[in-house]
Amino acid sequence: MKVLLTEDVEVARRVACLVLNSLGCVIDVALNGQAALDAMAVDSNYDLILMDLGLPDIPGEEVAQRIQAQYGDQSKMKVVALTAHAPLDDMSMFDAIIEKPLTKYNFCELLKKIDLYDCLTEAT
Repeated sequence: MKVLLTEDVEVARRVACLVLNSLGCVIDVALNGQAALDAMAVDSNYDLILMDLGLPDIPGEEVAQRIQAQYGDQSKMKVVALTAHAPLDDMSMFDAIIEKPLTKYNFCELLKKIDLYDCLTEAT
């Protein structure tokens, strides 16, 4: 499974990378919203985008809206909000929400919920 992790907080990013690596995911990391948009411009072939809501440059929900508007119709990719805070009132730009810290259990449960679990099991 190919994942774009968009996370600016180093500890949260390290934890997420440990979990994703342990499950055999291929990970690209973006440290802010613009970096996520730039990564998508280079290669939009992600199965999953984990998007922190509190990014330093562009709010995660705006980045998700831009990605969905540009790539949503042509891709099987899912965009998931990654947050340690209460979700926003309007989360329609996301396929799901997952709380920090990312754990193997909550990540696998998320994948089942958004129909990506088979992508994980096929890769391992």
